[in-house]
Amino acid sequence: MRSSFTRGNLPLFTWAALLLAAIAVAAVQVSSSDAWVRSNIFELLPASDYDPLHEQASRVVDAELGTRLIFFVGHPDRDIAKQSAETLGAALDELDLLGSVTIRVDESQFAAIGAFYYPYRSRLLSDSQLEQIDNDPDGVEAAAVAKLYSPFGSTGDLATDPFFLFADSLQAMLPAERSLSLDDGYLWAEKGGRNYIFIMANLLAPSLSIAEQEVLATRINGALDELQTAHPELDVLKTGFSFYAHEATQSAKGEISTIGVGSLIGLILLVISAFRSLRPLSLIVVSILAGCVIALGVTLSIFGFVHLFTLVFGASLIGVSVDYSFHYIADDAFGDDAWTAETGISNIFPGITLGLATSVLAYLALTVAPFPGLQQLAVFSTAGLIGAYLTLIAMTRIMRKRFKRHPQSAVLTFAERYTSAWRGHSKRSQAIMVLVLLALVAAGALRLNVNDDVRMLQSQPAELVEQESAIQELLGVAQAGTFLLVAKDDEQSLLQEEERIRVHLDELIADGSLDSYQAISRWVPSFQRQLRSGEAWNELMTTRLLSLYDALEVHREDAVEALANLTREAPILELQSWLQSPVSEQFRNLWLDTEGPESASIILLFGIDDIGLLSDYTVINKGRELSSLFGKYRTRVVEMLAAAYVAILLGLAWRYGLLRAARVLAPPVLAGLLALSVISVAGGTLNLFNFLALILVLGIGIDFTIFIAEAKHDPESTMFAITLSAITTILSFGLLSLSSTFAVHSFGITVLIGIACAYLLCPVAMKAREEGDEG
Repeated sequence: MRSSFTRGNLPLFTWAALLLAAIAVAAVQVSSSDAWVRSNIFELLPASDYDPLHEQASRVVDAELGTRLIFFVGHPDRDIAKQSAETLGAALDELDLLGSVTIRVDESQFAAIGAFYYPYRSRLLSDSQLEQIDNDPDGVEAAAVAKLYSPFGSTGDLATDPFFLFADSLQAMLPAERSLSLDDGYLWAEKGGRNYIFIMANLLAPSLSIAEQEVLATRINGALDELQTAHPELDVLKTGFSFYAHEATQSAKGEISTIGVGSLIGLILLVISAFRSLRPLSLIVVSILAGCVIALGVTLSIFGFVHLFTLVFGASLIGVSVDYSFHYIADDAFGDDAWTAETGISNIFPGITLGLATSVLAYLALTVAPFPGLQQLAVFSTAGLIGAYLTLIAMTRIMRKRFKRHPQSAVLTFAERYTSAWRGHSKRSQAIMVLVLLALVAAGALRLNVNDDVRMLQSQPAELVEQESAIQELLGVAQAGTFLLVAKDDEQSLLQEEERIRVHLDELIADGSLDSYQAISRWVPSFQRQLRSGEAWNELMTTRLLSLYDALEVHREDAVEALANLTREAPILELQSWLQSPVSEQFRNLWLDTEGPESASIILLFGIDDIGLLSDYTVINKGRELSSLFGKYRTRVVEMLAAAYVAILLGLAWRYGLLRAARVLAPPVLAGLLALSVISVAGGTLNLFNFLALILVLGIGIDFTIFIAEAKHDPESTMFAITLSAITTILSFGLLSLSSTFAVHSFGITVLIGIACAYLLCPVAMKAREEGDEG
């Protein structure tokens, strides 16, 4: 004997217990964490297949760049710019979320750097100094005399640095300064008649919760508004990952509201149009709310948080979860006087159960791609659909009053006429139609344009992009996003490899292909390089020092003593000494603490034009890697779809036979191909999210054909319910297609077109049902 559930009955107590459990889980998670809703885009991205060292380097760079906030405060009057910068700096200092705020450069830091490196001065000669010592020692001596007698004075000590080489050596360690100048402790840039002051701040944590993002943005924007109110001519520029994250969060919140509210309004209008009554909404709304609560509870219990990306897509769940309620209401509305709730649920139970199974299969297929965001979306949607399905079955136990359709409903009239039109189609006319649609698919295939560039999928507010571009122009360099990973067996081999790479990087800077770079070996030369520098230093002192002192009339005894001191064995600068010193604080993150015996470091690149110029090295660019990964998983999704088509065909063949199964499966498959073709013919580009959307087109589209194939009586009531369901689904995903985030838009527009096509083609399954009846 079948259980009560297999007959379409579910005790209210069981359903209520499930709902309360979901509410309890959600309440516990929400109350125990301020970050139960997250918006960090990196949490959506797939785990890569790279080695641990590669991953460690990427995390270091992401953390470094992700915590940095940059501001420029500009005004025609330098004093007002200075005053405004100090006011903004004070406001930033008050923010607990920021770890450090730099407005002025502490000139004592330069003294500390000089004091640290001075004992190693003979080991730090630059390339140009080495070349001049080898080829033009007379010029070195003449330059020293010129500096000594220069009205601007010299930077060095005649006894310990007689050729005044140290200052130039120290300067060569730093990247070439392009546009910022130091004055009164401030770093200045000038553009368009305005004087800009550079300010940098760092977040305490690599990522912020939504609440923290809001606090940070509100406080900073408030401070900027006050400054610009006080000085209307003031120009304040800002950039930083946190600002983009906040804008994305605000955009997602707006889209959730638009999609959710828009879907509900559309649903209400649709119900009024079809039934001239709001009473059907009681069942529909309870089903939707229960589905959403269960979806949230299950998602939080598995992941511990829910991403805004999931909620944006989840808002479209309204358009899918109403399907089961519509089929029950339609069966009721078309039922005779003997119809009961038990009869209704029994009539639709096989269809909605098989439909749920295929929809859940389609959603769970999203978990195959290792994208955490898609996996969470799949769980959320699956739980929501199951929740809506169970709610319908449980609620029908207390439904007593009948639902009545309005005979003049536009939806009903269209559904009846569309059904009749399909009934009048001959097999020949259907075959012609299929050939025409296949021709459209072929036309789309010829214009197929696939672009996996991850930058296309990111929504970036124009104002922030414009400000970032202006900041890069003021800095004279583009923000870092590309870096080289260098790994060798030991520290010295690593430093030597960096020095070899830097020769090439300097060439790229010279021809304008690279703005600048940061590398450990700038500040800590290899032992080999230090020994070479020491030899050149001693050679210069031995051959030129006495003649220099003679020209300066230094006593011979003092000159000989100085020569002995200056050619004495100098200490070697050790990497670990530098890492432990405060002077390395800004750059020590370029050194990676590896767990194994190997040594590794990062060379940060700024403003690289063509990554192909670095093909001989291990180049890491997050955007390029993600684009490659998106392309790889797009191919996987296509393979997975092909396998799903075959699996579903075989499953349906078990119930309907192979030919009828093919007829039931054909509409959603053709609908998916048509969706891609329409986008391609319209000049759009396809990406991973278009192909992922085909999974939903398959899952939802096959529901339509299964509902018709499983209809217990004339298909008008089923087609009426499918029409209502299709309209709400199309509305939901139509709103999704309006998203400013291109990934969401791509997903939504594909489902929108695909479901519309699946609906228009689903009457094909009537022929399958009729053929089965005839058999």
